[in-house]
Amino acid sequence: MTYDFPSMPWESCLSFLKEDYQIHVEEMDFRKPDANRWQNIYCQLLEIMTEVPVDSIIQKALFQSSQYFEHPELYEDTMPLMIVTLALQRFLVTCGIMDFSVKDLQLPTPGRVTKICSAVINFMLFRNKQMEVFLNLKEKNEKFREQHEGLLQTNEDLKRKINAIKEEKVKQEPVIRSIQEEYEQLQNDFQAKMKIKAQQQQRIGELRIMIAEKKSQLDQVRMVAARAKKMEKLYPKRLSSHQNV
Repeated sequence: MTYDFPSMPWESCLSFLKEDYQIHVEEMDFRKPDANRWQNIYCQLLEIMTEVPVDSIIQKALFQSSQYFEHPELYEDTMPLMIVTLALQRFLVTCGIMDFSVKDLQLPTPGRVTKICSAVINFMLFRNKQMEVFLNLKEKNEKFREQHEGLLQTNEDLKRKINAIKEEKVKQEPVIRSIQEEYEQLQNDFQAKMKIKAQQQQRIGELRIMIAEKKSQLDQVRMVAARAKKMEKLYPKRLSSHQNV
């Protein structure tokens, strides 16, 4: 994926390279480019972007090429330049420079160095901006991951608690069943006793009615007896009065 950035004047390129990337570059490097100096500047830009020393890139490539060339010593002088060219080509394609070649290292021109530097600086500014977005997303993702792991841990803890409760419930089921059976028996006994009590209450009520009736009858007998006794007392007096007459 490539990006089309606006071109920058050489003055802006000079300022960015010196102040932002601490690359030793002068005005004359843009007005009258020198091949050796620009090879060095390009290598510094490559190291900044890849974070890999150019010497390491060259050494690794030389080691790999020695396995394919029958006489690698014949290419010792030209191989480093070609390796750097290929590395810069791969890097500059991402900056929008599709036609970088060894000519840009051996015969730099004011227009080409300005165009290449402008593309590199724009891409680096864009990359830094995207890096901020990436780091923010990474931070948010890390927080989300931590929250997700926390939720997973909480879920596992809840599962363990639920399983422990289920196991305890299985262990307590015989006890619960026994208590329930005992409770049901007590309920049955209680209902039976209440039934007996109701029957007794009914019998007591009937006895109270019977006693009340007996008492009423006894009171009537007593009243009759009292009247009879009173009449007996009055009867001799009446008989005596008739005899005197």
